[in-house]
Amino acid sequence: MANYTSQRGLRSGEHPFDLQNNLHKGAGMAAASKMTPVEIGLRARIQSLELTLGITQNSNIGVIFRLPASLTKLLGLLLSAPNVTPEMVAELGIVTNTKVAMHRLRNYLDIWSKANGQEDFDIRSRRTLGYWLDESTKKRIRGLVTSEVTVEQSIDEDLMEIDEATAPAV
Repeated sequence: MANYTSQRGLRSGEHPFDLQNNLHKGAGMAAASKMTPVEIGLRARIQSLELTLGITQNSNIGVIFRLPASLTKLLGLLLSAPNVTPEMVAELGIVTNTKVAMHRLRNYLDIWSKANGQEDFDIRSRRTLGYWLDESTKKRIRGLVTSEVTVEQSIDEDLMEIDEATAPAV
């Protein structure tokens, strides 16, 4: 089977901004050596922007909602920015077609909310403003993603486990 290469010089299935994964998977130094210093600098800059905006792939968002990597980054961007324009998404290299990606993200979130008996998530949009999430929706998503267990609750749970382990068998 011939190895398809796109106009960007990427093999099929290879994400252009996933330098760390490409290096980690063993495509490694060969892939990095083919890049120009400008490409390496731009990719590092994009990764630092993603870290700053909080849209990294290491987030729990994708795991909880069962999202692909690009939609995970898109939802992370929606959570961190007041509004998201198609230009922002294109500059960060998250997806090529923002309208289609938002449609897919809405479908994934609808499927998740129906499966878990939750209220639908509302991703709002307006032609000149872009896309955004209401504060209440952002709080709901953050509440699902971050654990809201206090230190006292975790200590109480640990003590209950110890009590159960040391209790005599009946």
